[in-house]
Amino acid sequence: MRSTRNAGVGRFGPPLWARVGRLGSPLWARVGRLGSPLWARVGRLGSPLWNRAWDGTRDRDRDRGSVIAETAIAIPCLLAVGAALLWAIGIGTTTLALADAAGQAARAVARGESAAVVAALAAQAAPRAEVAVQEQGPMVNVALAQRVSVPVPLLDGFAVTIRRSATAAREAP
Repeated sequence: MRSTRNAGVGRFGPPLWARVGRLGSPLWARVGRLGSPLWARVGRLGSPLWNRAWDGTRDRDRDRGSVIAETAIAIPCLLAVGAALLWAIGIGTTTLALADAAGQAARAVARGESAAVVAALAAQAAPRAEVAVQEQGPMVNVALAQRVSVPVPLLDGFAVTIRRSATAAREAP
């Protein structure tokens, strides 16, 4: 005959239904804190059950200060993105201005204007550009170069040099 003292205890310990609850209590008694059912806990503080802390602390206590930390990281990132966008706009507008100025200067040289007039014309369209004029037989090549730096004073070392050139045929006198 079997003893009822160790009924159900096999070599792996007590059966699963006896281990479900904490200290032998059934599952329905430990579903919520202070005996509250599962459906009463899900919406507490707006967080679902699986995102809740099991150590008794509330979510808002664990998350205290996280907004300040996230903002401290987000603001410099937004400023860096803004500076990069301003730099990209500056590069684009400088490229267009240099291409137009090089074309005007090449046409002026092809018409027979003097070097001083060509330099003044290029300086009017692109004030900080370096002008180089090359004459090769019937063709005239005008090259302009300008440096565009980051619009942040601390990062003046980061710059891009934009070069544009235009070629025109010499007009007959």
